[in-house]
Amino acid sequence: MTRRIALTGCFGFQNTGDDAIWETWLHELSVLPQVEVIAVGVNSVYLGPQYPGTAVLDWRQWTETIDVLASADLLIVAGGGLFHDYCPVEPFLFMEPTPLICPMTYLNLISWAKVLGRPCILTGVGVGPLKTEIGQTYGREVLRWADFITVRDTESRKTLQSIDLPEWDRVLVTADPVFRLPPGGRDQALAVLEATGLSLTRPVIGVVVRNWMRDPPMDRWGRALAEALRELVDATGGTVLFLPFQVYPPDEEANDITAAAAIQRWMGESYSVPIVSRYLTPSEADALIGACDAVIAMRLHALIMAIRNAVPCVGLAYDPKVRALMADAGLTTYTWDLAFIQSHALARQVLELLERPDGFRSTAIAYRDEAVERTAVHRQIVMEYLEGKRPVRRLMPPLWTSWVRGLWRDRVNRSVSTEPASLLQQIQALQAEAAELQARAAVERQALQIQLAQRDQFISSVTGSRVWLLVRFLWWLRPKVAPDGSWRQRFLYGAWRLTQTVLAGVRRWPRSLLRSRRPPKADLPGPQTEGPASGPTFDVATQPLAILNLPAGQPVPQVPSGPRSRKVFIMAPALWDVTGQTLYLGGAERYLLYLTSLLRDLGHEVQIYQPAQGNWERQFYGVPVHGVDTGGLDPAAMNEVFHQRFDPPDLTVYLDFTWATPRAFTPSVGISHGVFWDAPGFQHTDQYTSVLRSIENLSCVVSVDTNTINWVRTFSTPLAEKMVFIPNFVDLTVFRPRPAHWPKNPHTLVILYPRRLHPSRGLYLLQELIPYLTTRYPAVVFWLVGQVFTDQDRAIVESILRDYGHRVRWQTFDLERMPEAYWSADITLIPTVYAEGTSLACLEAMACGNAIVATHVGGLPDLIIPGYNGLMVAPTVEAVREALETLIEQPDLRARLGARARDVATAFSVERWRRAWTQVLQRLLGEEVL
Repeated sequence: MTRRIALTGCFGFQNTGDDAIWETWLHELSVLPQVEVIAVGVNSVYLGPQYPGTAVLDWRQWTETIDVLASADLLIVAGGGLFHDYCPVEPFLFMEPTPLICPMTYLNLISWAKVLGRPCILTGVGVGPLKTEIGQTYGREVLRWADFITVRDTESRKTLQSIDLPEWDRVLVTADPVFRLPPGGRDQALAVLEATGLSLTRPVIGVVVRNWMRDPPMDRWGRALAEALRELVDATGGTVLFLPFQVYPPDEEANDITAAAAIQRWMGESYSVPIVSRYLTPSEADALIGACDAVIAMRLHALIMAIRNAVPCVGLAYDPKVRALMADAGLTTYTWDLAFIQSHALARQVLELLERPDGFRSTAIAYRDEAVERTAVHRQIVMEYLEGKRPVRRLMPPLWTSWVRGLWRDRVNRSVSTEPASLLQQIQALQAEAAELQARAAVERQALQIQLAQRDQFISSVTGSRVWLLVRFLWWLRPKVAPDGSWRQRFLYGAWRLTQTVLAGVRRWPRSLLRSRRPPKADLPGPQTEGPASGPTFDVATQPLAILNLPAGQPVPQVPSGPRSRKVFIMAPALWDVTGQTLYLGGAERYLLYLTSLLRDLGHEVQIYQPAQGNWERQFYGVPVHGVDTGGLDPAAMNEVFHQRFDPPDLTVYLDFTWATPRAFTPSVGISHGVFWDAPGFQHTDQYTSVLRSIENLSCVVSVDTNTINWVRTFSTPLAEKMVFIPNFVDLTVFRPRPAHWPKNPHTLVILYPRRLHPSRGLYLLQELIPYLTTRYPAVVFWLVGQVFTDQDRAIVESILRDYGHRVRWQTFDLERMPEAYWSADITLIPTVYAEGTSLACLEAMACGNAIVATHVGGLPDLIIPGYNGLMVAPTVEAVREALETLIEQPDLRARLGARARDVATAFSVERWRRAWTQVLQRLLGEEVL
C-alpha cells in the first residue's frame, strides 16, 4: 500500500539553503518503499520545473492543500528557520490562506493537519526570534500539538522553553538536515567555473553575503567587509569569490548578487573580484564551498556546507541562528556580529585559518560527524509514524474530526461557483482582501492607542494630584484608629505615625550608606592585623547550613525596607571579549548565569557591566550586558569609570572581588573564585595588598573555597570574618549519571578534559601526557572541551591535533550541552596548576558519576577525598600520569570512585547554594531572612 507524505518548507524561492533541505529529504525518503511525496506550501513556479518528477502544490492552492493534508499519512515540516516574527503574525489569517509565504503559512498547515487527525512532525527546524506576544502565543499553542519536534540548534530549544511551550523538554536538538545532503563533486565545481568563465588563484576565499536591508545598514558592515577582503587579497595574492545563495527576482532583499556587487564596488576597481551571477543548485554550491580554502559567510547554509567539507569558515551573524550554529559546533570564536565587524581583526583571523587550519578542521569534523549521527533519527521517526508504531496527538476526538472534514468539504462545494476562474484571480482576490483587513486593523490599532493614551493621561493627572494623595493618606489611616474616631483624631494620629516611621528609618540607615555617594579617599588604609576591621562588616546569624556558621553580633548593612524589587549591578571582568564579539564559556560564566537567575527569581532588576573597547550592549541569557569603554581589559580604569559614571544601585556584586579597589559601592558583595595570586606572575609581588584592600572596601566577600579564607586569616582575622564560605554547586537534575540509552563505544576509553585550554588549567601537562598515554594504551581517546584565548595556547592545541588528531578531539560546548561530554567520558581530568576554586567542572563530573583525577590545588581538596571519590595528586606530569594509568588499568576502581563521587556531589546541590546566597542577599538588602 502506497503511503502519502506531505512535505512542507520554504522551498522554491531560489534559496540554495532551503532547496538543499528539500533535496536532502527527497534523498532520505527515496529509500523508503511505497512512499508518495507531495510538496505543499511551496512556490511551484520555480520548484516544479526544477524537480519535474515530484508532485508540487503552490501555497496559494489552499483548497487542494487541505485535501492533501486530509488524505496524507504524515505531514513533515522539513526544516529551516520557519518560526519567527520578522513577518508579523496576523490572527485574522489563522487557518486561512496567506497572501504571502510567512510563518503563519506553516502554523496553518500544522493546525489543519492536527484538526484533520493527521500526524505531524517537525525536523531540524529553526525557531526564533519570537519577540512579540502574539507570535509567542501562536507558536506555543500550535506547536504544542506537533507529534514530534527536533530543532537544529540549542538556541531554538531555548526559545521554545522561553515561550512556555508545554512539555518543551520533549524537544530534541539534532542539527540541520543539510548535514545529510549527498555531497557535490569536484567536477560540478569545475563545471560551474568553466561555464561562467572564471579562473581562480589560490588561496580561494569564498564570500557569501545577503542583501540585508534591516539593521545594521549595509553601508556600514559592507564597507568594513570590503576593507577586510582587500587586506586578505594583498596579504595572500589569492582570489575572493562571491557565491550567491539566493537569486529570487521578485524580491530585491532575496538577491545576493546585489549585495556582492556593492561590496565588489567598495573594494575598488584595482581588485578583480569574480561573482557567480546565477542561482546555484545545492550540489553545485556544496561543491564550490568545498573547493574553497576559507569561507566568510552570512548565509547559514553556506556555513553548514563549509563545516560539512571541513573548510575553515567565519560567520557574520546577521541573525541569532548564525551564532547558534557556530556555538553548537564549538566555533563561537569564528563568529562576528554584523554590526561590529573590525576589518583588520577579521582579516587577521582568516589569515590564521589559512595558515593553521588543522584545529578548525578537527572541530568541524567532530561536529559534522555528530550532526550526521543525530539527524539520522529523522528518517527513523518517519518510518515509525508510517508504520503506526508511535501514538498520534489528538486535537479532537475522531467524531469531531470527521465533522470538521465534512464542514470543510461543504465550504469548498459552496465556494466553487463563486471562486475566481484562474489561480491568478484567486491570488489577486486574496491580496485585496488581506490589504483591506490590514488597513482596517491599522485604523483600529490607532484608535485603541489614542484611547489608551487618553486613559493613561487621565490616571496620571488624578494620581498625581494633591487630592489623590490626601485620599490615599486618609485611606491608610482608616484601620489605625477606632471607627468612631473623628477626622481630626485620625489626622493627628496619622501625622504622628508618619513622623515616627520616617525617624525610625533614618535611625536604621547606616552612616556608611549615607556616605556612599561620596568618593572614597584615595589613600586607603593598609590591611589590619589586629583590632576591628575598618569599613562595614557582615554577619550571618545562626543558619541551618554549617557553611554559614559565622560569629554573631556584628553590625549588618541595611537599607530601608521597601519593595522587594531592587536594582542590582554586577561588575564582571570579562563575560564577553572587549569588542563584544566572543562570549566566554567557563565556570565563572556558569556561576554568573545561576546568580543572575537567582536575583531575577527574587524579583530584582539585574544589569551587568564589563570593561570594553567602545560602548556596546549584549544579552546574557536575558540579562543586559553593558560594555563600558575603558580602552581594554583594565581593572583600574574600569573601577574609576564605573564608580564615576553610575549612581550606586541598591546592591553591587563584584564578580571578581579584587576589582573593588580603590572604590566600591555600598552595600556590596564580592566573589572570590579561588586564589589566583598563586600564579607564577604574582609570586614575589605585593599583589596581596590589593586583595586585602578589596575585602576592606566590601560589605562582605563570598568565597567558593576555604583556601582563600584561610589565606586571608593569616593576615587579618577581622577581614577573614567578613568572608562567607559558599562552595560552588551542581544542578543534580541536569548533571546526572549516563542515561541507559546514551551511545557509548565500549572499545574506547575516553579521558575528558572539560576546561579552558590554558596553562593554569594544566595545558602544559596535557601536552606531555597525551603522547605517552595514547601510545601505551591504544583504546585511550582524549576529549578536550574548552576554549582557547591566546595564539600561543592555540598553537599548542593545534600541534597536538596535528600529531594525534585521530586520538584527540577538541570541541567547545554551549553550557546546556556539557552533560553530553561527561556522559561520553570514563575519566575526567582536572589537572589544575594554579588559580583554582571549587571547580564547577569537577562538581559536574562528580554528579555524572565520572572517575576523577584532580590536583591538590586551590579549592579542589574541598571536593575530593583522596581515594574515596577520586584520586588527588600533585600538579606534576609524573603524578598525574601515574593516577591516570591506575584508573585506565582498573575498571572496578573507576566504577567505585564514580559511584562515590555522585554521592558526595549531592552535598553541593544548587538548591543548597541558592538558599545560602538568598540569605546573604536578604541580609545585605535589609530584608527579613526567610
